[in-house]
Amino acid sequence: MKNQRNSIRLGLLAAGIAASSIAMAGSGVSALQAARPGSKPAVGKPVVSKPVVSKPVVGDDRIPVVQLTSTIGDAGFEMFDGKTRRVSLSRLPMDTTDAIVYIDVDSLDLDRKKTQAILDLASDLGWVVMAESSSWNVPRLHAFLAMHYPGVDTNGLQNVAVRIASDKGRAVVTDLTPTEAAVEVGIDYLQTTEAQALMRSTFATRAIAPGSNYAWFANNAYQATASNRTVGTRSYTVALNRDVVKVWRSTSNGITDCIVSWRGSSTAGDWLNNIENQFGGSVAVPGESSSNAARIGSGYASRLNSYRSAVNAVACNNTYRVTGHSLGGAMAEAYAFTIRSKRPNLEAYNPARVGNASFRTQLVSALGTAKVEVFCRNLDPVWTVPVGLQHVGSNNGCTYWGGSVSVINLVANHAMNLWL
Repeated sequence: MKNQRNSIRLGLLAAGIAASSIAMAGSGVSALQAARPGSKPAVGKPVVSKPVVSKPVVGDDRIPVVQLTSTIGDAGFEMFDGKTRRVSLSRLPMDTTDAIVYIDVDSLDLDRKKTQAILDLASDLGWVVMAESSSWNVPRLHAFLAMHYPGVDTNGLQNVAVRIASDKGRAVVTDLTPTEAAVEVGIDYLQTTEAQALMRSTFATRAIAPGSNYAWFANNAYQATASNRTVGTRSYTVALNRDVVKVWRSTSNGITDCIVSWRGSSTAGDWLNNIENQFGGSVAVPGESSSNAARIGSGYASRLNSYRSAVNAVACNNTYRVTGHSLGGAMAEAYAFTIRSKRPNLEAYNPARVGNASFRTQLVSALGTAKVEVFCRNLDPVWTVPVGLQHVGSNNGCTYWGGSVSVINLVANHAMNLWL
């Protein structure tokens, strides 16, 4: 009986959105509300916020597999069969009894009525909604919550993802770090326990790149809370712990060194689309004069504008080392350009492409070839995007090339743990 009710509701949602969006445009009623007489929209329900969940657990031994940031314009539905990729509404089976809904609040294709219809459906069927800003724009995420869940207290919501569930008719919004979100909603299959075990048994060796002493910091940027670290005789303590970027400091004899690490994306395959769409389209580097010919992807510039001042506020008077993996590696290159007069050491792991030819030339010239280390791995698909931009390493964009670990699952070649 439950399956039959779900089938009717899903069918009405798909048909209602397709046929009624224009007709309802001026009525203030969503297509799904019209298809389901008597239902109450999610916007009218009280909202409460709960503290951050430290370790979300997937129930019933189910391992949902979802790419958190989908192609722009997509609302994804994930079914709990362990290996099914996220599907669109049109492909969601009508007999689905349990699913998680993913919504990218940066989407240009989902208008308010369609989004509200999906949120109403999730509320009625008791499905969890995962809302995330794929461009890491926290204010935009909060604006989304204010629009669809008026009254929500966003003061305690600091991360770029939230979990929205229903508790006795009330919407409950929980702040999630990227790692927690990946566990709560699901992660790419290559990052599940099963896939990791397969990789360990199949690919037992790892290529440790010469000079990659700061890979630990690039990896630690993915954690919700950064950890202190000793490198050689120097002890580095956490000075800035943000969702997107972390900074460590080490002071000795009045001289302070800093390590800046930018976080990459939660799932590599997912960001192939988003890096191409959101981080391409070159613009001037923030803080540079309009006459400077250096250009970087617009998404990188936006992120620098949001976080550069906080990073710069951590006072350092000697050496900077800037690092990161994936999208974080690209951000490390972009940030290093803004402090190039300090001649930081740059270690970027599996980075996406960042800027134009002038950006590359100026960065390498300012830092010196020895201080620009770009670690890449053969067959890593992220190396190819965004189209039109360039890498800054000396050997076809990289200073070190690691061997591929898979010719079938190309995303496996992107894993940060291969450098540890």
